[in-house]
Amino acid sequence: MEATQRMRELKAEGLSDAKIAKALNSESYLNSKGKPFTASGVWTCLHQSKENLTDISDKSGISDAMREEIRQIVQQEIQAAMKSQTLQKDQIEPAPVLDSSQKVIDTATKRKVAPVKRPKIAGTVDAELMRRFEAWRKEKGLTLSSALDTALWHFLGKPSLSFQITDKSDNGEQ
Repeated sequence: MEATQRMRELKAEGLSDAKIAKALNSESYLNSKGKPFTASGVWTCLHQSKENLTDISDKSGISDAMREEIRQIVQQEIQAAMKSQTLQKDQIEPAPVLDSSQKVIDTATKRKVAPVKRPKIAGTVDAELMRRFEAWRKEKGLTLSSALDTALWHFLGKPSLSFQITDKSDNGEQ
């Protein structure tokens, strides 16, 4: 019996990739390089082709045609949602910026407050989105911070920014 076929059988029995590797090694199977199997090697082998993945994971009883139709519907829904959130170049205006001469006073306490709250964020972004974001940012002559402010400001419906909120009730606080 071929190692890939044995992997499929073991996967169909519900074994994890690590347990499949252990079973194959105990049955004296070797990988394509003549070495014992590892969990990651089993995963790679099982997921090399769409057919392999379908063979081992299709317990739903959904036909390939129905699966493809569902995939297309989901893709259309995602594209429609993204399109409704995408701004045309002529629609984009920079997010408001606090003029350095402005003084921000909290109307509740009558005290001067920090003009702009700038928390730091960290995260990851798809490479293509980042490439496009960087091209757009450079085209507009924006810093990374002001480009993020502008993109988020538009995406969230142009809300009042921290320096524009002068009354705590405007900020949702009581």
